[in-house]
Amino acid sequence: MSEDDLGVAYESYVRARYLEDLRVKFGLESMLETHCANGGKEALVARGLKRHVVLLKGRPAVDPRRFRSSASCEFIESELSHMPLRSHTFDIVCSSDLAEWAPSTVEYVGEMGRVASRFILIFIPNPFHLGHLIRRRFSRKGQSIRKAWISDGRICDAVGKAGLKIVEKGGIDAPPWPSHLSVRNLTRRSGFKWRWSIVGNRRCPTIIWVLAEMERAMPRWLRAFQGHIAYVLALKEAHANPSR
Repeated sequence: MSEDDLGVAYESYVRARYLEDLRVKFGLESMLETHCANGGKEALVARGLKRHVVLLKGRPAVDPRRFRSSASCEFIESELSHMPLRSHTFDIVCSSDLAEWAPSTVEYVGEMGRVASRFILIFIPNPFHLGHLIRRRFSRKGQSIRKAWISDGRICDAVGKAGLKIVEKGGIDAPPWPSHLSVRNLTRRSGFKWRWSIVGNRRCPTIIWVLAEMERAMPRWLRAFQGHIAYVLALKEAHANPSR
């Protein structure tokens, strides 16, 4: 089993919990998650799903065993603008930090909407967060990210062109540290060793649970500003009422 540093473990936990809240509230049973095969993060831990498919952009460069869920994960490789899947197949289609890398945001979101039967969920780095601003200023990788941010309406515009209705948007992953890189460096220098990963574990460490509860209690406007990740949840117009 892989082990994540505290920042990545916390991010994985709050993403998974948000998805779990959606699953319970709307009775979701199937999910397609688009994922970058060159990244080191595992797929969202989706409990209670009957079907969980992970679409990898590019050849897998990480151990497939990092990708776990309570359902049996299926893996396919594909480009983002032409997914080899039937229309209206999945209750929810989730984008994990890929919208800002897509050659065409409109085509990518359009494909997500075509494959989804009810919802699409898009995660992108929060452009207003201090850690992201620092990354864009000093990191070559950060400087190369496409400016497909909520702030200038590109994601929301692509959602509208796909015939989807935005039902929620905001921020998530709002711990007290400015960036995951900062907490990683701090723990390494202090000699503290983190021995937990969300993959294959059901019991959450107390520190992560407490921080997540504090985040849940934050006002929505503060999470939108403080969160490391921004998200957009959109619904197909055919399901004007999001409840089942």
